Amino acid sequence: RQLEVFLATARFENVSRAAQLLAMSQSAASGALGELEAQFDVQLFERHGKRLPRVPNRYSDTVSHRSGQSFVQQQ
Repeated sequence: RQLEVFLATARFENVSRAAQLLAMSQSAASGALGELEAQFDVQLFERHGKRLPRVPNRYSDTVSHRSGQSFVQQQ
């Protein structure tokens, strides 16, 4: 589920929209992102108010490249 939240958030650059797409609460989506960042000890998004662009790093780039395109295109 964390990966789905990451991919949807990367697509929309917004946790609320990602949560809506995934039929979950905004707080649950934020929690999933926080857990994913803690698990890999890396910041995946820059926080700019409601906008969350990805932080370019090897983790977010690899995840987006390998699995993000197929997931995001399905949505």
